[in-house]
Amino acid sequence: MELNLYQYSYPSQRSISNENSQPMGVPGTLTLLNQRDVSTQPVNSFDWSRDREGLAVLTCLDQTLRVYFVTKLNLF
Repeated sequence: MELNLYQYSYPSQRSISNENSQPMGVPGTLTLLNQRDVSTQPVNSFDWSRDREGLAVLTCLDQTLRVYFVTKLNLF
């Protein structure tokens, strides 16, 4: 099982009109920042810390608890 970290970029326009003058949403773009293999079994729980930027905890079906630190988030 791998964990991917993406950066979302908003589009220049949030909506456009189609040929029937109906508003349509415009998707933004995703950029892959990092990916990491975290376990051989599926992840069943993941949570970001509210107090510490970049601190995350996850549990997997292989009965493990893992703590991750994501650094340099302030550069994005």
